[in-house]
Amino acid sequence: DVQRSFASDASHQLRTPLTALRLRLDAARSLVDTDPDAAAERLAAADVELDRLGAVIDGLLTLSRAEADSVAVGVHDAAAIARERVAHWLPLAQEAGVDIRYEGPAAAPALAVETAVEQVLDNLIDNAMSVSPDGTTITVRVDAADPVVMHVLDEGPGLTEEECVHAFERFWRGSSDTGGSGLGLAIVARLARASGGSARLKPRAGGGLDASVSLPAPLR
Repeated sequence: DVQRSFASDASHQLRTPLTALRLRLDAARSLVDTDPDAAAERLAAADVELDRLGAVIDGLLTLSRAEADSVAVGVHDAAAIARERVAHWLPLAQEAGVDIRYEGPAAAPALAVETAVEQVLDNLIDNAMSVSPDGTTITVRVDAADPVVMHVLDEGPGLTEEECVHAFERFWRGSSDTGGSGLGLAIVARLARASGGSARLKPRAGGGLDASVSLPAPLR
């Protein structure tokens, strides 16, 4: 069961970084003859993405091996990671006609499983991108308190209160889902629990969804 769970989760988690890697390699290939320096920059970005792929796999393996046990957590800067993920998603958002921005403090230390913050944000941003109409904005906001709360706010069709309750179940899909695996939010919830936190979905008053994950702050 653990092996099957890992295979399902891995196929979902690796889809987005593999797509980004393919885009960078395609761009490098198209520039190698006309602009070698720009091609080299795209290849360097691809190297960074390969490193992140390895980190994601390590994080998934850690969780799958300790499905029913406690998992070691460490201190991670949720604000710095959120800014980095926003910068990563910006080119893909621009291609889709969507703006993405960060709001929050310069630093927000939080306790989390290794790679959990990155995986949580990537899943939530990926979901928001899939439902965001052209010309709308995705806001990634971090509230530095105890707990530290990471929000991904979109302006899509949103979910009902009842759908928000069921959305974290494995393989659940909403009525507006256009082809997701039904695993992303389940992984988010599991990563949050493994880190000592929790995940929540809430309809926004003006439309769209507020997807948030709360993580404990380290003791001062």
